[in-house]
Amino acid sequence: ALFAASSVGCMKPPKLPQFEEINTNETAFLVPLEGATKSTQKKFMSVEYLEEAKIAAKKIELPLRAIKTGRWSHQIKWVATMRVVKVDRSPVTREWTEEKGTGTESKDQAIHVESNDSIGFGIGINITASIKEEDAATFLYHFPSGSLASVMDFTIRGYVQEALAREFADRDLQKGKKEKTTIFATVKKEVA
Repeated sequence: ALFAASSVGCMKPPKLPQFEEINTNETAFLVPLEGATKSTQKKFMSVEYLEEAKIAAKKIELPLRAIKTGRWSHQIKWVATMRVVKVDRSPVTREWTEEKGTGTESKDQAIHVESNDSIGFGIGINITASIKEEDAATFLYHFPSGSLASVMDFTIRGYVQEALAREFADRDLQKGKKEKTTIFATVKKEVA
């Protein structure tokens, strides 16, 4: 009985499968966490590398290996040797408005510009973006830990700010009001 009780305490933890599910709006990449060396791997995390790591499966079982955590053979834990990195391709809309409580955030997020007659004003912008399936690897390469919403609020917002500032700086206030449709069409084409 004493032997049976001691042997039960020496059992390895069970190797329970670990799964990752990929939703229809996501593109997934299966990336090894170990094993490759500088001499045997391709250019790490390049767009080409990520394209090759792209997976089509909707449910993936991650390979596991035992890691010793103590002196005895039963003292182990199971760790995944691969990681699934996902890019959410869902459309994201941002509203950058001046009035508090009306936009994506409750603060003033309007794009502030100035006409060539030195009159400053804020412009409300509504913008929607999504990531195409074929661009998912490029997005992940350039923004490995960023969401599309944060990229829009910082990177894309900067492009919009620059383009609108340039267009309105070339016009006086009255001309800017008259050509607002043309200005927005130009900026939309440039930012897209």
